[in-house]
Amino acid sequence: MRFDLNFATHEARKCADYLSQAQHHLTRARKVDDEERVLRERQEREREALRARHLEEEQARTRQKELQAQQLEEARQQFKMKTQNLLQFREPSPEPKPKSSGRKKKVATGDIYSEGEGGGEHTETAKPRRRRQQRSVRERKERKRKRPSGRAS
Repeated sequence: MRFDLNFATHEARKCADYLSQAQHHLTRARKVDDEERVLRERQEREREALRARHLEEEQARTRQKELQAQQLEEARQQFKMKTQNLLQFREPSPEPKPKSSGRKKKVATGDIYSEGEGGGEHTETAKPRRRRQQRSVRERKERKRKRPSGRAS
């Protein structure tokens, strides 16, 4: 068996081409693998940052709710204390209050005033009201007849 030198050189060139192509494919595959690894790492970091941010937001919301609940509870306690204080200071008076007849009465200052007395200070503050006299129907008709005709009303 003899070796064909031309065939061997041809095979050697093919092998060299395959080896160079293999080297090229290997470097390209490593480059793609590195890029994918970097991308996965970056995405993982972003996911972790997002999880951390969501966790912080949830904790902030929880703290805010607790703070609001605490403030509401404090307001309730203050309201309870105020109402208890009001109830403690209000003791029922032993004498019943007289019922009002609809008219305002003069405030008693310890002095007794009659309508005839001077007391200018007293009369200035409370002016007596005039009550209109109730007239019967007959009296009103008579008054109309007695009016002078030149008067307009």
